[in-house]
Amino acid sequence: MRLLQHVFITVFIVLRGLSAIAHQRVCGTVFDCNEMALDTALVLVTSTHRVDAISATKTASDNNGDFAFICKKQGVWLAFQKEGYRDTLINPNAWSEEDSIKANLTPVKAHFLDDVIVKASPATIEHKIDRIVMHIAGSPLANVGSVIDLMKYAPKVLVTDRGILLGGKQAVGILVNGKKLNIPGPALKVYLNTLQSTDIQSIELMERPPSNYEAEGSGGLVNIILKKPVKTGLDGTASMGYTIGGRRFLDYLPSATVNYHKDKLGLTGSVGYEYFKSRFDVMTSSPLAADAHYRSQAANTNHVQLSTQRFSVFYDIKKDQYLGLDYTHYITDSRNGVLSNSTIEGESKAADTYSVGRFSDSSRTSFSDLSGNYIIKLDTLGSKIRFMGNLTFSQRHSRSDNHSEKYGIGEVPLGDTTFRNIYPGKTHILTAQMDYRKVYRSSMELTAGTKFTATRIFNRNYNRVLDKGDWQEDPFTRFNYSYKERFFAGFFILKGKAFKFDYEIGLLSVYSKVEGRLLGSEYQDTTNRNDYFDLFPTVYLKKKKEQSQNFWLFSYARRIKRPTYFQMNPFKYYYDSYTAKRGNPALSPQYTHSMSLSYMFHNKYSFAFNYTVTGKMIALIHEYKNGRALINQIYKNIGNSKELNLNLSMPLSIARWWKSDNTIECGYQRLKGENFHIVKPYLLIQCSQNFHLAHDWSVNLLGRYSYHQIWASTVYSPNGQVDITVQKKWAGDKWAARLGINDLFQSYGKSNGNQYYNNAPVMIVRRFQSRYLDFSLTYFFNAGMRFKQKNILMSNAGETRRL
Repeated sequence: MRLLQHVFITVFIVLRGLSAIAHQRVCGTVFDCNEMALDTALVLVTSTHRVDAISATKTASDNNGDFAFICKKQGVWLAFQKEGYRDTLINPNAWSEEDSIKANLTPVKAHFLDDVIVKASPATIEHKIDRIVMHIAGSPLANVGSVIDLMKYAPKVLVTDRGILLGGKQAVGILVNGKKLNIPGPALKVYLNTLQSTDIQSIELMERPPSNYEAEGSGGLVNIILKKPVKTGLDGTASMGYTIGGRRFLDYLPSATVNYHKDKLGLTGSVGYEYFKSRFDVMTSSPLAADAHYRSQAANTNHVQLSTQRFSVFYDIKKDQYLGLDYTHYITDSRNGVLSNSTIEGESKAADTYSVGRFSDSSRTSFSDLSGNYIIKLDTLGSKIRFMGNLTFSQRHSRSDNHSEKYGIGEVPLGDTTFRNIYPGKTHILTAQMDYRKVYRSSMELTAGTKFTATRIFNRNYNRVLDKGDWQEDPFTRFNYSYKERFFAGFFILKGKAFKFDYEIGLLSVYSKVEGRLLGSEYQDTTNRNDYFDLFPTVYLKKKKEQSQNFWLFSYARRIKRPTYFQMNPFKYYYDSYTAKRGNPALSPQYTHSMSLSYMFHNKYSFAFNYTVTGKMIALIHEYKNGRALINQIYKNIGNSKELNLNLSMPLSIARWWKSDNTIECGYQRLKGENFHIVKPYLLIQCSQNFHLAHDWSVNLLGRYSYHQIWASTVYSPNGQVDITVQKKWAGDKWAARLGINDLFQSYGKSNGNQYYNNAPVMIVRRFQSRYLDFSLTYFFNAGMRFKQKNILMSNAGETRRL
């Protein structure tokens, strides 16, 4: 132990000694002429008052426009450069070390060429040590529509009917200004549609998030950074969206946001409403045994009405302290109907049976979340302490009605069944978090924190059977399911430079105490307990030559995907007379080891090798037992996965008014379980073309193709789609209209796949309306001068995603 202490102290001293001797710390903020913070502005230290002088020290402003570094005390100048703005020189010796430098950059005038207006804009894609940054403000994507529309143009991101996928495998977690959105289910889509691309500064894509984020989820994180004006005033947006796709798809979405700030007080509010209707058909085919085969056709119709309200307030107690509160509430009403026709084909026609069923379910969910944070800034270097807390409450009332009729050969009636499932539930989540960030003058940073979460979920489930015209409760199928979880976590992150490497090393430790109790009839009282302790390290290394825009990046992270509460609920839901779905209380967490080695050329073109190993994969599989004509859809830990791929990212500037972003990913994936073994190559190609035309017209064209897309143990056939969008802004950018066609050739809505389990593949054919016309109209208003919005952080980072 003493030897380890000496080694740690020696390494710490060496890291500090290798840093440049702190002669003078220079920090400040970069603004434009309208006092708007500018990110990604290049800040260089030169030995003369010439901008083009060679610089050995350089940095870039962050999302708030802030910058900081160490330089000599005498004989230096600061040069500020950003595409679209004039170069600016400042002598830092005019300020004391305690002062913050304010740099104002003047924009370069726009140029006109053959009736096409050309505006300077920053590079769209930037690769940092632990994330990819997609700059939206000032780019051709600034008017593409909502966040959902914008995600389609992000590198390595897929927007599908299964959610937003990063790397094409698992659904991502969504953050806004570093805060995890605590809105589960369909309400998340409504909220993201209220965020317009014109309100967004940048989007951060983190396939392997740092340790200050939770290790929950194998799909990574997407952080949406909103624009941050810096003056007092009132502004907001009012938007109306309408989408139609024949008689099968309809989406109606009005929304509005308002921001107000005066003196030390700031207020933000948003409301949204959505009516959504869709229809999709699913055909399933599976062998039951050597002499039997199951076939099913189901027509599904969904209706959803959802309203969201969000209100935030922040107060600047002092210059270095502020308090923030946020309240989110939504109510959703959904109705789903299924018309099913299922057949069991035996060895002979005499053994054939088929079932016709009508199944419907309705649900009403009320969700509320109250969060608060208190932040204390400790010095001008960026050191601070944060305290965060959340209280979440959700209540659901759900009911399903089921009626099926069973027939034999010659349409001879064999019986009918009518029953009703009722399953209300309540959820309570309490979280608290504290973290401390220390910034040293040697440019080294240390961040440490701790978190506690208490979760309680209670579901009541029972059946009612129609007997002689009266609904009678069935006592043998009634049960209650109670879930409790206690979660303790601590983390640290160390950043700095050593041996010509930029490094970021983190470690997250987690202790979870889980208890699930199934209480049924007097004969059943089962409790499942699972206590576990885990460590989740993260490592990022960056090697860059001086005076070069080429560099190497290496990253590693260990992640966890805990089963959702619905996946663990053992209550059985019937789709038809032969198919039922239920959760699994015995599910174990899914673990992922992920690493990447990439090379950046000119800080634009990326070549990355990625290797991922996942154990105890969680998936919904079709399971049957010989001799029983019943298929159970059940969540299980099905096996392990190994994946190796190459990713190529190529942003191109074909003309000053034409930009193109292209991503190609190819690789092999191997999945192995007790009852299946899959080895498949896959390919993903995504290209977006952005045209910025005269008179504030813009056109966006997106094409995507995937070969052998793999989702858990299901392999989907080749698929692709083409989207086209036209935008127009007028009246001094106060009005914006957007018209788009999603999936122009109706190709994505034709999905075929095979699920492998029990050594017998289940064929799944899905048909849905993916081609639709999308129209939106947005009005931007402001009174007075705009203001800087505070971030209200939340501590329930991963819990509400699992509701």
